[in-house]
Amino acid sequence: MKQICYILTSSYDYRIVGVYCLESQFMEDIGKYFAGVTSSMATMCNIEIPFINVMTKMDLVENKGEVEKYMDPDSQLLMEESSKVMSSKFMELNKALVRVIDDNSIVSFIPLNIRDEDSIGYVVSHADNAIQYGEDEEPKEPQELEETEEYEEYEEYEQD
Repeated sequence: MKQICYILTSSYDYRIVGVYCLESQFMEDIGKYFAGVTSSMATMCNIEIPFINVMTKMDLVENKGEVEKYMDPDSQLLMEESSKVMSSKFMELNKALVRVIDDNSIVSFIPLNIRDEDSIGYVVSHADNAIQYGEDEEPKEPQELEETEEYEEYEEYEQD
């Protein structure tokens, strides 16, 4: 995948953004959420392209009040929740993973509710921002203006 992305960006001048999708049901099970965050971070580091992380199926979430704490992974939350449900023999592994997630802090999620057009637009605008879509375009002069005498006089004036 990394080579395909490299060829598309270098040889064909495509702009590519990676989109990592994690279902909102992963918020209910801290182990799955932990795995999703870790997988997202590993993917972002390995592929080396602009990336956004999307929390999908937000229309199915019943408890909307607790959603915000899962959008930006919090190391304290991950440790507390994982210690409640996971065996103590995994505690050192969990601490190491939380440390890696916390040190890099490159994972945050964008909520996507497929039934809400604003939510879809929000995700698309993040993707556009990640690849800097439209930022390198220069304002262009109209073609007719370049052919007039006034434009030639303006060019001579600018050169002086």
